[in-house]
Amino acid sequence: MDIRPLRKDGREEPVRWFEAEYDLEATKKLLELFRTFTPVIKVLFNDARVPFVRPFPDHDNHMHIELRG
Repeated sequence: MDIRPLRKDGREEPVRWFEAEYDLEATKKLLELFRTFTPVIKVLFNDARVPFVRPFPDHDNHMHIELRG
């Protein structure tokens, strides 16, 4: 599943992890919720400050979340 990282301004538009509008803390919380309530196998995303993610080409503006079953 692909999802966008969250923005500080709440807009539902693309944002890359290195842009000022990117909300690191909210994105970390979102992934924490996924890991708590769903069987996450791996997360591909290029912001190394987010726990449990792996960098992957072209994943600056979205996260690929692989779920079990």
